[in-house]
Amino acid sequence: MYSTRIAAIFAILLVCRAYGRPDKIAEDKEGEDDGYFGDDTERDYDEETETDPDNESNGTPAEPPEIKTKPLMIEVRPGSNVELPCYVVNGDDFAVEWKKGNVSLFFGDSDMIKDTRIVTTANHSLIIYNVTKSDSSDSYSCVLLADSQLEVIHAVHVVDKSTDRKDDDKRIRVIPSKKVEVDENQSTTFGCETRDPTVKIIWSHKGSKLQHGEEIQKNGKYVAIKQANRHHGGRYQCLADVANEEHPPYEFIDVIVKFKPVIEAEHDIVHTGLGLTSELTCKVHAHPRAKVTWMKNGKQVSGKKDKKLHPEDKSSRVLVIEHTEEHDLGAYTCVASNPMGEATKEIILTGNPAKPKFVGIDNKDDEKTVVFKWKVKSYAPIKEYKLEYRRKGEGEWISESPDVKDGDRNEFMVEHALKDLQPGVSYETKLLAKNDFGWSSSSDTHYFKIEYISEPQNVTGYSSASSTRSLAALSVLLVFLSYISTNI
Repeated sequence: MYSTRIAAIFAILLVCRAYGRPDKIAEDKEGEDDGYFGDDTERDYDEETETDPDNESNGTPAEPPEIKTKPLMIEVRPGSNVELPCYVVNGDDFAVEWKKGNVSLFFGDSDMIKDTRIVTTANHSLIIYNVTKSDSSDSYSCVLLADSQLEVIHAVHVVDKSTDRKDDDKRIRVIPSKKVEVDENQSTTFGCETRDPTVKIIWSHKGSKLQHGEEIQKNGKYVAIKQANRHHGGRYQCLADVANEEHPPYEFIDVIVKFKPVIEAEHDIVHTGLGLTSELTCKVHAHPRAKVTWMKNGKQVSGKKDKKLHPEDKSSRVLVIEHTEEHDLGAYTCVASNPMGEATKEIILTGNPAKPKFVGIDNKDDEKTVVFKWKVKSYAPIKEYKLEYRRKGEGEWISESPDVKDGDRNEFMVEHALKDLQPGVSYETKLLAKNDFGWSSSSDTHYFKIEYISEPQNVTGYSSASSTRSLAALSVLLVFLSYISTNI
């Protein structure tokens, strides 16, 4: 009986060992790995699409974030408590930063300076307890870090009435307010005053000293802008020129000019090739912010990606066309509109060669031949060149066909010799290139002239005919009168 039990236990141990042996485990793991890496079956993924509030094709746009609080100028005595409001709407997805000048106080809920007197509240207000004169500043800013950065700037003046009465005479009062709005082509006046009428005010705009001009008129303590345009916008500083004052008082006035969109194209013509990614860029300046759409053949472009560049570049909008096909070529229109008006800009997407560029010139020893060198950019192989030249002022061009050579990627070099040119005569020349999509635009027209210096007579050391010939060859001067761009 005892030996039977021992035999049963021994059998169970053998079975357990068989199931748990290492080679079995390795095979199982190897099989699992093969099943993972070798799975060629296609998987469907739900790709999130980034909605753009400026593009109606992405659905109903969300309400833009906004700071409702107006700028405040608060004057308090030392030891008081100050609350600076920052009421944000539609800003739950963005961080709020409080700054004093260039120093960050709070970034979201993070205390950046570790000053227990300064706290933030759930509604983004900044509270300063037991203020001191060092808390005085004209630039407490609440910044909403959205796509288009928003901010409100408060000023806090901590004043001890018992000791600062003389300083009060130097303090600056802003008229009408620290934020002035004006419509395009309208006029506005703002200024800075002190209690002491003898104090001179020095004005600057965007860091540069303000000069007299036809549009901006400076009259002592006031600035008058006539027919405001977008360049008049920005921050103006008024500085009290107080004698023997190490830190003279100053104030800021932010002028906001509302104007209809202005569009600048990075390139009016964009050259591309089939299968490439093409990008069309327009820079839009507008206030209020403009809505941007892309049109082609009178219809809004769909199925293409409209993106913004780096967050710091707030004006550029880019239409991205991936895997460019022939039907994508043509004229596109960038349309920008805001409550002040609308602007449009046409950009051509083409497969034609780019405009040829002149890169150099050589002359041959026969004294009548000039070799021109050009560079042409094309994403399709070049099929033909046309070099045209004539005497300056003549009506008819003489046409020649330079040899076509293989390019380096999308860049092609052209060399061609013009022969039997007459010395002392001014010529002009230009080049065009052709690929499967058509001809390029004409290059800039280049003017040139070959001049001879008369052969020296009785020069010592040049008695042989060969030496005289060499001197004559060296005397050939190729003179470029100018590089003038024309579309002749």
